[in-house]
Amino acid sequence: MSPFFDSFPKADLDIVAPDGSVRCTARGIVSGNSITIDDTSILIEPRDEIRRKLPNGREEVFVVTEPTYFDGFHGIPAHYQIKITRKGDYPQGTGGHYINVSGHNARVNIGSVDQSSNVVHDGSVFRDLRLALQGITPEQERAALQDAADRMEKAKDSAGRLAAYKAFVSLAADHMAILAPFIPALSLLL
Repeated sequence: MSPFFDSFPKADLDIVAPDGSVRCTARGIVSGNSITIDDTSILIEPRDEIRRKLPNGREEVFVVTEPTYFDGFHGIPAHYQIKITRKGDYPQGTGGHYINVSGHNARVNIGSVDQSSNVVHDGSVFRDLRLALQGITPEQERAALQDAADRMEKAKDSAGRLAAYKAFVSLAADHMAILAPFIPALSLLL
């Protein structure tokens, strides 16, 4: 900060873009609904977050509503006056524009529509399939379908899975009312 701003309390601030990337770190004066930063070389845009670390280890988060640059005038150096709204406080590195994604089917869509589909094969499709097969009669058809499901599950390569899948589907034709819900998940395993 320039000598003009030295008498004001300052904080280290992270400027975080909407995509979660940290644009920069700067020192600034946080006051009410505005923040003043005299480093005019940085980029600050509307919807950015400004984060400052609190003494309790959490981060106070503000959303930039209007960043305004002011030229130096009568001893006041050039600076940004940034209008903000307080978003809240979060554990450090979480919440707001920081996105933590983990687990099966985890995804992030920013300004877009998700049209992907994920199927996680954790063995449950075969467990559920075996339960559904219990309702099939006669016993001989059920046994053939269970054998085809076993071959599909135990196949070591995609060629083996495809052959077992084709055998299963041809056997399942007479029982589609029961087995139709499993076909999309099984076909994605090929």
